[in-house]
Amino acid sequence: MLRNSFVLFTFFICLNSFCQTPPKSRVSFHFMKGSNILVQNSDLVGAPSYSGQGCFLYGVQYSKPIIKWVYLETGLEYVHNKIDMKPSFYPGIDMSPRRKEIDLVTIPLRIRVEFLKFFFINPGVYLDMDMKNNAVGDQTGIGFAFGVGAQYSLKSGITFIVNPILHRRSVVHFSSEKYPYNLYDTGIQFGLGYKF
Repeated sequence: MLRNSFVLFTFFICLNSFCQTPPKSRVSFHFMKGSNILVQNSDLVGAPSYSGQGCFLYGVQYSKPIIKWVYLETGLEYVHNKIDMKPSFYPGIDMSPRRKEIDLVTIPLRIRVEFLKFFFINPGVYLDMDMKNNAVGDQTGIGFAFGVGAQYSLKSGITFIVNPILHRRSVVHFSSEKYPYNLYDTGIQFGLGYKF
């Protein structure tokens, strides 16, 4: 009797899992306006100091379900960072800050893990390509990100997304600089997507 009950219970669990609606792919567009900082891992005598003046990001993203609550995300993003560079003190030199800009095109590869129906985490890696040759240093390389967020989907498939996220650019630098700078940017991404 116990064996028959177990087989029947297992059959209904399997039947229920096959009858559920399969997860859907999603295309979304997102925007972020946030803050940034440029950090050097070693202290250099005579090096300038940098002050982050903000960033913005535009992107398009494609999400493909792996299993019901885990998605693979990729896409293309444009990131614009403003940095003020202040030279180190030297007699007779102009000490006023100079504006530098870092423009990146990035290809993200993230995993989105959903929980409690509306929430998710989305860690991942990025291929960052620096589009300007500037005095700040080449930011081309592999970076990482970690975010948490919330999403709400309408029955029509339209999805609203809010995703606070932190990026560390170029953890692995592709340039040959001996003392590279690391760019961090953070903010809240707002997105609009469509499930199909």
